[in-house]
Amino acid sequence: MKKKLSVSPLFGNGAILQRDRILKIRGLSRAHARVRIAVDGASDTVESDPSGRWEACLPPHEAGGPFAMTVESQDESLTVEDLYYGDVWLLGGQSNMELPVRRILTRFPDAPACGDSLIRYIKTDAGVDFLKRHRDFVGGPWRAALKEDIYDVSAVGFFFALDIRREEGVPVGLIMTALGGSSINSWLSEQTLARVAALPPDLHELDQEHIHREEEVFAADEHKYYSRLDSRDPGLSNGWEQPGLDDASWERIEPADISRFSFTGSGSVWLRRYVRVPRQFWGKKAQLRLGTMVDADQTFVNGRQVGAVGYQYPPRNYSLEKLEGDFQLTIRLKMVHGQGGLTEGKRHVLALSSGKLIDLDRQGPWAVRRGADMPDLRAQTFFTHLPVGDFNTVINPLSGYHVRGVLFYQGEADTGNPEAYARRMVALIDEWRRILDDSSVPFIFAQLPNYGLEHQRYWPRLRDEQRKASEVLPNTMMIVTLGMGEDNDLHPLDKKSIAHSFAKAAGVMSYGKSGEPCGPMPLLASCCAEKHTVRVSFAHVGEGLVQTGPLLMEVPGVGLIKADIRDGSMVECLVQDGFDPRGKTIRYAWSDTAKPVLYNSENLPASPFELEIH
Repeated sequence: MKKKLSVSPLFGNGAILQRDRILKIRGLSRAHARVRIAVDGASDTVESDPSGRWEACLPPHEAGGPFAMTVESQDESLTVEDLYYGDVWLLGGQSNMELPVRRILTRFPDAPACGDSLIRYIKTDAGVDFLKRHRDFVGGPWRAALKEDIYDVSAVGFFFALDIRREEGVPVGLIMTALGGSSINSWLSEQTLARVAALPPDLHELDQEHIHREEEVFAADEHKYYSRLDSRDPGLSNGWEQPGLDDASWERIEPADISRFSFTGSGSVWLRRYVRVPRQFWGKKAQLRLGTMVDADQTFVNGRQVGAVGYQYPPRNYSLEKLEGDFQLTIRLKMVHGQGGLTEGKRHVLALSSGKLIDLDRQGPWAVRRGADMPDLRAQTFFTHLPVGDFNTVINPLSGYHVRGVLFYQGEADTGNPEAYARRMVALIDEWRRILDDSSVPFIFAQLPNYGLEHQRYWPRLRDEQRKASEVLPNTMMIVTLGMGEDNDLHPLDKKSIAHSFAKAAGVMSYGKSGEPCGPMPLLASCCAEKHTVRVSFAHVGEGLVQTGPLLMEVPGVGLIKADIRDGSMVECLVQDGFDPRGKTIRYAWSDTAKPVLYNSENLPASPFELEIH
């Protein structure tokens, strides 16, 4: 007879279990079967329901391990090994929370050396479902952030866990649920979206058959598109990647201009340059670091392809096992949505094994030639970005699962439509707390950092919506990440600073640490007509506000106004005689790429804001 007994992956081998809480352990067995579980002398016996699902409870347990959990039912039994009690943190959001350690190694090459067998993670692999809530968590297994497995853990989560391990000394588990490109609506239920008037009318058309059909059709269309592009591209048939090619007739673009140069029209563009390598590095390993590009690329060294990326966001870091001397570098850039190029401001370097960087942009101009022209590739529907689907398959299965807290980093996908984001964020926090069966579980989320390559979006407005959301519910905190981003990269590498800010907030909110959990947050803007001033008061200033550069506030319709710190917790601006505050607002750091200049005494940056002047 086929075995039926199992436990949810959340409680599988190597799991971290939340300490000091009653735990609900779930699994499957035969229908109406008695199931007994036991861990470290504690046990519970329950009966499964008609579908074979069972849920047993274990009493609170202090941090420690390893332990084994035995599960018995009729003639079946299993043992779950290597369990530890510690603190479990739920990681939610989109790509910047999902971004793994392997993506930040050029910034933090020593990160793998910090691996820890008691930092463990489990990642969801659930797909989407728009029509029904799922009950069973799909994903796993649990893996330790150690050796080869360290490269796939969330970088923010890993650095955060290192801080918690250092401060608290307990095992740390990370539930990785974040999905790149997902909007806030992806993480809300149908019922909640209806309540906040954000439910799309065609949701019920998105059944599994429709999803699979659309994915298959797009995959076929994309394959045909690239096959047609390849057949039209003379560079492929004429060997434009080869080192002996005569490219004297090609257009020359200076390095200072290449990343500002936008190639208009979908199709392909070829870029070539000769790279000179000091003789002492011949025969050694190296890595090409070419930044990001729009959209896809194939990169060649002396005619041999050394790397390829199929979309715009990942950095092009291509390893070379052995430098054979000077070489010909060729990039075939494929653009599918009208225009593309090399991302402005990115360095193009050859990283040598000694740590030395050879700046490729100091070795002369790029030779550039158009390959083929193509119509645009039709837009792909990413179903994980749509409302409800991720909530149903990823969050709902966590019902009753106890965690120490939630870390959330999301918002980039909503910068095109930031209105009412605060209302949806508050609804999300409230709903996730209901799912986790803990109305006061700490919920810490990141405000978006600086970024400047999406000019048709509204990053300042989205940041302010996030700020507003942080003011509504108790035990909720927003960390300010302004200054921790990269103006020319949606996925900044400095995940360590962001993780430290998360850990600082968690320390105050969840672990009883002293100090401020976040940077200064504006409270009120008021006008004093007699003194011709507008004053903004702040909370979370620590021992007082600190200014690191010229401090400017903006009053729309009036302009920028010099501001000064007053009384440690207030900023004051002088306005012209007769200034009428009615209907006016005051702003701080109100641009996509604003730089922070206002901090508290603990060196945490103030939140950007727009406040109505009273």
